[in-house]
Amino acid sequence: MEYNLIIIKKKVKNITIKIKDSKTVIFTIPKYLNEVTFKEILSNKKLWIEKNLNKFKLREQLISTTHNFGDNFRFLGVSYPLKTQLGSSNKVTLENNIFLLTLFEEENDNIIFKEKIFNNWYQEQSKLVFQPIINHFLSLLNETIAMTKYSFMKTRWGSCNYLKKSIHLNLELLKAPVPLIEYVVLHEICHLKFPNHQKDFWNYVEFYMPDWKLRRKQLKSLVL
Repeated sequence: MEYNLIIIKKKVKNITIKIKDSKTVIFTIPKYLNEVTFKEILSNKKLWIEKNLNKFKLREQLISTTHNFGDNFRFLGVSYPLKTQLGSSNKVTLENNIFLLTLFEEENDNIIFKEKIFNNWYQEQSKLVFQPIINHFLSLLNETIAMTKYSFMKTRWGSCNYLKKSIHLNLELLKAPVPLIEYVVLHEICHLKFPNHQKDFWNYVEFYMPDWKLRRKQLKSLVL
């Protein structure tokens, strides 16, 4: 497999390998490392490198088939078609029930770039959507938090650090209906009082949201 190999020599003790994209591998190595030893290491890492380059390639292929005219993207439980156009700025807007992706002409074929613009739009919406819901349940439960964080997560819808009094929400939630967002927010805020999922925790959730089981079931079956 052909790829671009970038070697960076630094005052470090260990070797680090970074797969930048499907065609670029970056090695950071100690300054004293000789060429023979490096070639041996490169040979030993050949299968690992090829495996991870292929992962990037598959991801790029997946993204290249999305973010195009006719694709559908969800926001607050509603699916909207996407229209792309060239323009003087890189941005996403939701207007007239259509997601409009505007790109510079020279960026139009940049696979990762289109995904980044869309993700930035979801990030911008996070405070507008999440914060009022968070404020509502904080007031209802007479709780306070020190920090809220929003990002794309792969394994969970949200988390709570009760010691630091912080809430972390998955930006993928913005694609879900509002009642399911409310369930996740309440769930995490309840962890401020009950860190674990003991019986008292679920009783506490049910007191403020009697239909939480239905919402959780819908959330588990949700395909975003």
